[in-house]
Amino acid sequence: MEYAVQVTKKKIKNMIIRITREGEVKVSVPYGVPSARVSDFIKSKEQWIERNLEKVLRGTQNRPRDFENGDRIRILGKNYRLQIIISRDSRIELFPDEEEPLALLYVPMYNDAGTRRVILYNWLKDKLISLLYELNKKYGTLTGYLPREVRVREMKSLWGSCNVRERKITYNFHLIEKPLEAIEYVVLHEISHMPYPDHQTGFWEFVSKYMPDWRARKRLLGEERRETP
Repeated sequence: MEYAVQVTKKKIKNMIIRITREGEVKVSVPYGVPSARVSDFIKSKEQWIERNLEKVLRGTQNRPRDFENGDRIRILGKNYRLQIIISRDSRIELFPDEEEPLALLYVPMYNDAGTRRVILYNWLKDKLISLLYELNKKYGTLTGYLPREVRVREMKSLWGSCNVRERKITYNFHLIEKPLEAIEYVVLHEISHMPYPDHQTGFWEFVSKYMPDWRARKRLLGEERRETP
């Protein structure tokens, strides 16, 4: 399992490690502790981290989120702090370049968790579809294999799926959480299945031709899902 660790120095006596309900691994360390010692501490806790991170992520997937003020949402590889604003219209504004990335969610005065989920889901889906159309056009034109149709839906085990005969590609909704570099890799991966339906040698040579750093991009996806088998 791949995960990022956020290390913060504080005025404390001992090193502390915790996992947030959003699945973030945070380590607090006293001032003056050498980096090597911090790394050793994190390494010694790897099994604990993976065991508890899996529990948190599994629980998050199984229950709908309420999206309250201060919650974190992950968009294109960045963690945004959610701020809810009562408004006549419903929309979302992102401020990614702030010291702490901020997402403003405008909702009607009489709203509930279900309303907030629908607004966020629709906005994120539209944003992902728009991005995927651009990327499929880019890599489809580059490789000479332009998809006829691009769709988005929630999938449990795949990041993407290509119907080679009909030249239709379906992408996982949760790609919106991943960095742009990772999404580009998935797009090229699925397009590459048009000339190479299976993962034979020619397939990976084709991917490497247009994206030499695909291995590094693939690692950004994590391991909870996979591309077309």
